[in-house]
Amino acid sequence: MKKILYVMLIALMHSLGISAARAAEVGGIVLEDKIRLDNQDLLLNGAGVRSKAIFQVFVAALYLSEKKSQAADVLGLTTAKRMQIVMLRDISAEKFGQNFMEGMKHNVGKEQKSKLIDQMIRLGEMFSKVPEFRKGDKLTVDWLPDTGTVIMINGKKTMDALPDPMFYNALLKLWLGENTAQEGLKRQLLGEKIDARKA
Repeated sequence: MKKILYVMLIALMHSLGISAARAAEVGGIVLEDKIRLDNQDLLLNGAGVRSKAIFQVFVAALYLSEKKSQAADVLGLTTAKRMQIVMLRDISAEKFGQNFMEGMKHNVGKEQKSKLIDQMIRLGEMFSKVPEFRKGDKLTVDWLPDTGTVIMINGKKTMDALPDPMFYNALLKLWLGENTAQEGLKRQLLGEKIDARKA
């Protein structure tokens, strides 16, 4: 009897969206609903699949200290943040890095770009040292208020921290900017539930 009541309770909680912290699954990748970063709990704000032509390239997940639905509000947060990318296919790091750089150029103004050029060069140098991203590899791009931008590949730090918050926001604009390559993914990262086929 107790077992039946327990099952009924779980079913009720599930229907009301009150289930205990569960992992989300996006593009076949399991994402934690909550992570710990810089001694702070971050919540999964949204996630989606970056597609190009008919190919699924990677899963992107945005973690914030509090949920936000507007890009400007995300960029305005001064607390810890994480953009997590999990590769869904093999891709050369050089090509991936080029896409990063192009995305930044399309989403920051000329004045801002001139201030960030040194940090953009360092980012490019980092990608040049990585031969290839393999399916399942995880790239994390973290903002730590007392440290700066920290980029890790499969949990390993790849370069010295970059302290300028403007640079981290320029990176976020790859996915949240006005000229992002995939509007549907932007909407998903901001917590909107949309049909994956329309993303």
